[in-house]
Amino acid sequence: MKTRQQTCASVLVAMDIVNEEAVGGSESVMSSGEDHASFRNFSPPPRKKRELANSTKNTKQKHLARGTQGKLAGVLGLPLEIYTEITCYLSPIDIISLSRSTKLFRALLLQRSAAHIWRTDLQNVPGLPPCPNDLCEPQYAALLFTKHCSSCGETTLRSMDPYLNCVPHTQPFPRLEHVTEIKPESLGRLIHQSSISIIKRGRNQANTCLHTEKEEMEGIWADICAGNAQLDKDTIRWIKETANACKERQKYARALVQHLESALDSQSKELDSLKVQQQQEIKRGLEENGWEECDWQSPWTEARGWTNLVKAPKLLTECVWQKLYPQLVPLLEKNRRVQNAKFKALQRSQRKRWLHNLLVNIKN
Repeated sequence: MKTRQQTCASVLVAMDIVNEEAVGGSESVMSSGEDHASFRNFSPPPRKKRELANSTKNTKQKHLARGTQGKLAGVLGLPLEIYTEITCYLSPIDIISLSRSTKLFRALLLQRSAAHIWRTDLQNVPGLPPCPNDLCEPQYAALLFTKHCSSCGETTLRSMDPYLNCVPHTQPFPRLEHVTEIKPESLGRLIHQSSISIIKRGRNQANTCLHTEKEEMEGIWADICAGNAQLDKDTIRWIKETANACKERQKYARALVQHLESALDSQSKELDSLKVQQQQEIKRGLEENGWEECDWQSPWTEARGWTNLVKAPKLLTECVWQKLYPQLVPLLEKNRRVQNAKFKALQRSQRKRWLHNLLVNIKN
């Protein structure tokens, strides 16, 4: 295999031979050393071109990366005291999202010195019971304000179960067990039980417990029965403390369930008021555009599409109205045609009845 220098030398020799065989010998393709030098300078190594292109691309990427990082420069440059004061006014769901946004915020908000930030944010929620002793503030906030399964992390429609301090999955079969399966039954006093998370709905809805707690307690009981663990004063004290912890969990769970129900009730009332307010604003906007009330009183067969557009729990801003009105116009025009047809049919029947009565009176 020839090298690059050998290839260039062979090409130059071939060009010299062609020049010597040319007619008259005066005209040559490349006949001098200067021509040889120009041939060498004509084809620069392609590797340098690729290096220049790559370096330009890398420089551009670095410049873009620095520009993206600069969006957080104002926040990251704040003093720690001001940053702490700002985070104390955030809602719990906002501070959870902030702690999961970057590694820096995660390190700042999930250290022990930031516990007062979480505590202050939780206190801003009216009527919320304080964080229990067996949970830290970030765990308590995540269980309350996010709907992710505590075992698999997937999104679920179910809310927190305060009796078990977890968010069960929509189908919690591999994680929950019936309390009736605990052997012996006296161990049920040492295991947290729930009447909210139900495995199978029916007439006999037994309380449930976590599978891990059931196995742990049954293992301790098996060690005591086998003689591997001594039933001394420490064990008896641990049993009493565990039973008291279960009682305290029941009290805390009842208070939290009451708070969640009241919060859900107030949220539903707020959504209903937003729906009513939006309908009034839409009605006002339609009247300003020349539509009448009979135009949007559609029959029940066509009311579904109208309801999906009109009864949304959000404020009607100018931007929302500009997007919503073109979607309402076809429904309004269709309903107006239907209403006009009904009105004409009613008038026709009234005229026929009036004419019939008139003819009867003339004959008589």
